[in-house]
Parts: sequence; structure tokens; C-alpha cells
Amino acid sequence: MNIKSALSVVALLSGVAFAGSAYAQTMVGNNDVSDADLPYVQAQCDALLLNEQNEFAAEMTTGDEAKAADSEPTGLEADTAARNSSTKVDLDTITLEDCRTAGLVD
Repeated sequence: MNIKSALSVVALLSGVAFAGSAYAQTMVGNNDVSDADLPYVQAQCDALLLNEQNEFAAEMTTGDEAKAADSEPTGLEADTAARNSSTKVDLDTITLEDCRTAGLVD
């Protein structure tokens, strides 16, 4: 084996080793989230936060306003189903607390 072949093998192996680290993982709850799935998880976290804020706002209203706020669907379930079909992460298992712990929402 000549020096050029040896260097080519070393370069190839180094490239393979570094390529594996390019696919970083983020832990959200019990889920390893890849960079490719992170936008879907971020959207789920944003939706969970918005849902919490809507529930808080509904609690602050009184009388007929509270009834109207409670009767309006947030769309969280439909949005989650759509995102679940696009990602390998089961978004139904992610809680708002998981999102906060991962630093995806405040």
C-alpha cells in the first residue's frame, strides 16, 4: 500500500466519523429529536404554550365571555396529527414542561 492510498483511507474514515456528529440530537422529554425533526417539535412546543396561554385567558374571563372562550377549539389536536405524520417523533408524548426543560419555550 503506497502513501497516497493510506492517506485516502484515513481521509475517508475521518469523513465518516465527522459526518455522524453532524446529526446532532436534542432531548425533549424521552425523545431524541434530530435536527430534521426539531422544527416539528418546536411547532408542537409553541402550540402547547399557546394552548396554555389561551386556557389562562379563558380563566380570566367571566360570564358569557368564558363560555365563548371555552367553546372555541384551539386546533391543537388537528395540528399535532398533521405534524405527527411528518416526523419520527411522537409529538403526543411531549409536554409543555418537556419543552421548557429543553429550552424550546419560556
